Amino acid sequence: MLTRLVALYVALSVAVAQAPPVDFTRQVRPILSQHCFACHGPDREAREAELSLVTFADATAPREGGAAVVA
Repeated sequence: MLTRLVALYVALSVAVAQAPPVDFTRQVRPILSQHCFACHGPDREAREAELSLVTFADATAPREGGAAVVA
């Protein structure tokens, strides 16, 4: 049993290590644009809670309670 768990852990670790990194601009930003930019997009006047999700730096910036997006 322990041997199987170790083998599974190693296999999952290798799979995660070999996974290509997520590209914020190409993969994440379009989702945020479609679902979140109405309230958290480039228009400063429409932003709620002073939270911008337009750039990776804005989305992952430290905030009270934690970052909006955790990479």
